[in-house]
Amino acid sequence: MEALERLLLQRVRSAHALTADAVADLRCFYGPELELAMATLDRPNLVGRYVPDPTLHGMPFYVVKDLETGARNLVIVQARFCGCEKHEACGTCRHLLAVYLIEALELPVQEANDHLTWEGVLMELLEKLCA
Repeated sequence: MEALERLLLQRVRSAHALTADAVADLRCFYGPELELAMATLDRPNLVGRYVPDPTLHGMPFYVVKDLETGARNLVIVQARFCGCEKHEACGTCRHLLAVYLIEALELPVQEANDHLTWEGVLMELLEKLCA
């Protein structure tokens, strides 16, 4: 597991700028590697991941803490659902989940829209992971 973690972080950190190649490189990671990246979040008070018993046919979900409001909001990536008071219309909770992942992976962010690009890639990967 540690070898996979090192490989993942090395490959992601090797991208010094956000380029098409960097995004393509991140897209090639498989679910278990991304899960390992989630485990590197050393702030469990910000993000939690829950996987229901397979016999329940439920979807994995995340609980994300909003630092501004202090609320803990449910995010079901596969259903594109955000469980705050604005529900899926806001996307804030999905964005927070992506931001925490971007920070944990130390992804290169040089421009304002880099966060959005990484967010799209990460959400796509998490959707595949949860499928």
